[in-house]
Amino acid sequence: MTRYASVVVCRIAPLAALMKVVEARVALDGKGSCGYLPVSDDLVSAVPWDTRQRIPEILANYGYQILAPEIGRLRLPDGLGVDTLLTSKDEKDCYIGHHVFDAWFHWMD
Repeated sequence: MTRYASVVVCRIAPLAALMKVVEARVALDGKGSCGYLPVSDDLVSAVPWDTRQRIPEILANYGYQILAPEIGRLRLPDGLGVDTLLTSKDEKDCYIGHHVFDAWFHWMD
């Protein structure tokens, strides 16, 4: 079992998000992976990360701002038109219930 944390980078703005630590199982032959679509509940601040990790510092050096979890978990206003990877184009009112994190990191260009 491997423990890892993800850094998610926005494609349309210099914005990044730090995600909680998760566990992935690897098969005996060394193959395998654990992939999941990150959600706003997984957002963390820089604090839970190991202080030896320089990821927040490196992101800042490249001009990336880290999205604060409390901002990323805010709900989008009803009726806001944001096409994300989480919605079907056929759904009506498909934006209701999505968060700021969804708009910035699941946006479809």
